[in-house]
Amino acid sequence: MAENTMNLNIKLDELDDYHCTECGGIQFAPIFGIKVIGAIQSPTGRAGSLHHQMGFMCSGCGAAKTIVDISNECKKAADNSAKSLIEIPYRVVTEGEEGKKE
Repeated sequence: MAENTMNLNIKLDELDDYHCTECGGIQFAPIFGIKVIGAIQSPTGRAGSLHHQMGFMCSGCGAAKTIVDISNECKKAADNSAKSLIEIPYRVVTEGEEGKKE
């Protein structure tokens, strides 16, 4: 089966930064969770740990957000931005006005 791929060249300096909703900061550190895995559950047969990224913490104020929360906020901001671009003023034309000039 052929794979449909698209290559985009996006310049990061042309994109908007995500801002912390608490302090307005734009620098974040990753937050990881660590899970303990027993020897029986481990594919190697040895006990150990697994880490997984859970979100980001603002470097300015320490506010933490999950990846899902940040993604939803970014989608909402992009949707609002797109809506403002397509809101074109219009005028309802009533019967008999079609040929009139403003």
